[in-house]
Amino acid sequence: MGKDEGRLEKQGSAMNSTRIDYMDSVKGVGILLVLFVHFTPVDTLLKGILISFFMPLFFIASGFYFKGGEPFQQFMMKRTRALLVPYFLFALIYAPDLYPSTLVYILYGNYFSLAPAGRIGAIWFLMCMFFAQIIAYFIHWLAASFAQNRRIQVLYFSAVFVVCVLIGWLLRGENFPTMPIEYRAPMHELLLAYGIPFSINIAFMGVAFMLVGKLFRYLLETHLIKHGAWLRAAVGLIVIMLGVFFFILNGAQGNAMAAARYGDLIPYLATACIMSFGVILLCTVIKNKVLAFYGKNTVLMLGLHVVALDYFLVFVAYTQPYINWPEGMLQTLIKTAVVAVALVIPIKVINYYSKFRLLDTEQKELP
Repeated sequence: MGKDEGRLEKQGSAMNSTRIDYMDSVKGVGILLVLFVHFTPVDTLLKGILISFFMPLFFIASGFYFKGGEPFQQFMMKRTRALLVPYFLFALIYAPDLYPSTLVYILYGNYFSLAPAGRIGAIWFLMCMFFAQIIAYFIHWLAASFAQNRRIQVLYFSAVFVVCVLIGWLLRGENFPTMPIEYRAPMHELLLAYGIPFSINIAFMGVAFMLVGKLFRYLLETHLIKHGAWLRAAVGLIVIMLGVFFFILNGAQGNAMAAARYGDLIPYLATACIMSFGVILLCTVIKNKVLAFYGKNTVLMLGLHVVALDYFLVFVAYTQPYINWPEGMLQTLIKTAVVAVALVIPIKVINYYSKFRLLDTEQKELP
């Protein structure tokens, strides 16, 4: 584990130079956790822990890269290509029909409105990240306009963090009525049935996590990355155990960011940030090409894993008389592993033949 120290230190000395290798592994871990949770049929303690931090992990990872400063038109073109295009493409592919009401549910763009529009509720994240990035752009634009002094920048970003958290908290899911998951609301009931459109409320919480990501990158590259791999691994494990403590403090319930349900605010933020930081620390040690591959293709993994699971379940059904398939946690692990492996070739083919790539793996600022 010590052979990569020189390269990590070199990365730490150039904040804006090259893509951060270990963050590809972080995103790879994140998307595999998404698959594992989606394939877990019942609520368990492990599922609750994972739900409490795996979506904030992606926003924190995005905060590592985000710096703003480019022309707004160029910024919007990149984000539209990387986030909105795959959002609408996958939404239309999975849509049961193309009735006007279904298209409205897709345009509404949050987890609850996507349920009656198909089986791909997971893509709510793409719409949410799109608006979180826009909010973050203007936050950084204002910082560049008047917050030149470092102390002022610290105060400014601290105040922005608090404001974003408060907005997300005030607009949390508990403040909206809960409808059946596939309820097809009439047009005049959209806000009451599904909550805030485009997941804007969650986007503000996501921006807060992006700012945490900036802080984590600073801590890693100025203080922690120079220490030995074994020490970083040990600290990472300790930090993850501390995150589990805050999860239990929050009632040991899986508070899903997709539904804007956070439980108690402080324990939720602590769980999400601490667990994410622990995963990032471990990934600075266990950087892996397989994890990096999945991390560079998170959007395709997000959009394709449902159909891949369908084919696997059909295979399980046909072979059930001959194979005693395991139940419980082992079954979930098998589903996750099989789907992850099965998606490698489709992802490679799509990336090779697509002239309009869904995810530009060379873009340093995209999720």
